[in-house]
Amino acid sequence: MQCKITKVILDPKQRKGHIKNLLRIDGLKNIKENPNGCYCALPLTGIPENQREKIEKKHEIIKQCIKDAGLQIFDPKDAPGNPWHGLRDIRPEQLYDTDIIQLVTPRFFEFTNVAATTGGGIELQKAITYNNITVVVVKKGVFTSRMSTGARRIILIEYNDLEKEREDIKNVFLRLKQYEPCIGECSVHGNTLLGFKDDKVVCLKGLIEEKFPGLVYDFDIYLKNER
Repeated sequence: MQCKITKVILDPKQRKGHIKNLLRIDGLKNIKENPNGCYCALPLTGIPENQREKIEKKHEIIKQCIKDAGLQIFDPKDAPGNPWHGLRDIRPEQLYDTDIIQLVTPRFFEFTNVAATTGGGIELQKAITYNNITVVVVKKGVFTSRMSTGARRIILIEYNDLEKEREDIKNVFLRLKQYEPCIGECSVHGNTLLGFKDDKVVCLKGLIEEKFPGLVYDFDIYLKNER
């Protein structure tokens, strides 16, 4: 079914005022959006040590795809607050305040959601609220929270063989870079992430599903395995 935009809720001009107000509410000053920045999140808290290397390897491949698309990356894994290296470096409130600044500055947000239990929920919701171009990447066959895969105003992509599909993932970000994000309603996806380009508006979720059908998320495979 082809997407049809039924309503624009937040256009690029309105978005600027929306973000300015959110920054004020969050007590953040002198924050300027980086249109070519991407905050790349992955599961950190609660991930057993024997699983970290496998998850990190997948995350690094996805990050390289994003770099190849010309985006600059901030990775909380490489920041002082990474719980894999201990909890003494930074207090919870300090971590939140510091991380939120790093999250709301880039226009793009990517979440490598490749573990059945993940962190990243607060970051994901903040990215949605700030109208970032938000991309959630999941591994086919690994069931993760429906609160992340079902979230409104995200681009959800699912890979099977990351090495074989890395070019497609890069091209997803190249395609999304062409648009200014906004919010609206679509006949297929409801309240969703829109993109403005040359005074034309598209449903970004629908666009990616159309151009990259091999990366479309299939929830029904988990229903088949349900006992």
